[in-house]
Amino acid sequence: MIRVFVIARSEVVRAGLVSVLEQNSDPTLIVTGTASHSDSPIRGEADVILIDSDEPFANAPGDRDGIDPTPIVLLTDEPALTAIQDGSRFGLRAALPRSAAAPEIVAAIVAAANGLIAMRATAWLGALRGRRPTAIPDNSPREELTAREAEVLGMLAEGHSNKTIAWRLSISESTVKFHISAIFSKLNASSRTEAVAIGVRLGLIML
Repeated sequence: MIRVFVIARSEVVRAGLVSVLEQNSDPTLIVTGTASHSDSPIRGEADVILIDSDEPFANAPGDRDGIDPTPIVLLTDEPALTAIQDGSRFGLRAALPRSAAAPEIVAAIVAAANGLIAMRATAWLGALRGRRPTAIPDNSPREELTAREAEVLGMLAEGHSNKTIAWRLSISESTVKFHISAIFSKLNASSRTEAVAIGVRLGLIML
């Protein structure tokens, strides 16, 4: 059983998130309580904390060394790798945009409860652009991947089928095949495995 505590400043948002969690298809996930502020004391025990906030750690203590905090799933306007890095010592394990679909939120909670970090591929890749080059070298005949192609490549690295990728991105399987074909062409790859290997080598994805 995964016990979730919901924190959001807006009462409407809190109610919406509680509804999303209560109506999900995983019977082991339950809501144990809610609060309006991220620094509010949490009543009862929780396995995961779901927070809707842009600055959830603004008033948090700076030193959490030696403390094993409750895993946090954050919903914010612009989730990025820096959010994971800055909030990791407070228990942050997943960052999703507020537009995330219910299955994504539930999946992130389950992942966090199992000790994993969950982010959208576009957020991860976008954050990496600030730390390492993702553009193809000038002396290479390859073209740079579009944001959607990079997202599909990330899902290929996770081992997802065309059907699953189509479902997660709300596009058709034909469109997925089109993106994969473009990825193969731009990376000079002949298979999914080769495309993922090249993507890792170029810093387009991380495993």
